[in-house]
Amino acid sequence: MKIPWKRSSGGLTLIEVMVTVFVIAIAVIGAMGFRYFCALDARKADVQITGARLGWMLLENWKAAGGDATYQPEMNQTQLPSGPGPAQPAGFDLLGSYHVYLDGAHYYATLSSRDSTAGTARTLNVNVAWMSRGQQWDGSGTTLGLTTYMN
Repeated sequence: MKIPWKRSSGGLTLIEVMVTVFVIAIAVIGAMGFRYFCALDARKADVQITGARLGWMLLENWKAAGGDATYQPEMNQTQLPSGPGPAQPAGFDLLGSYHVYLDGAHYYATLSSRDSTAGTARTLNVNVAWMSRGQQWDGSGTTLGLTTYMN
């Protein structure tokens, strides 16, 4: 007498388990990649915001000092030798270049000014540059230029 073999319908097959593990692995890897790039972009944004704030602080302090041609920022920085840092715009007189190390990033600021031909207004300019991932300045960093006018 032949006994019929009854298949159990309540369990999972090996293929179903493998497909499930594969789908979950793809979802986890995707979530990890998303989290990594979000953290990286947040760090880049933080460095950019700090660079912009540094530039505005230098520019507003210089303006508050009357746009003096002998202005020296009072903060914890070292004066760079001539050359390093972002270049001043064409037609502007260089006041100085500064290296600021802040929150693990290197920022480079160049202050320059220009007097108007009529002698009534003065243009103050600050170019702030920074390198990605805390590298030293090599001339290829991101640069932000800020300008203000004063009488």
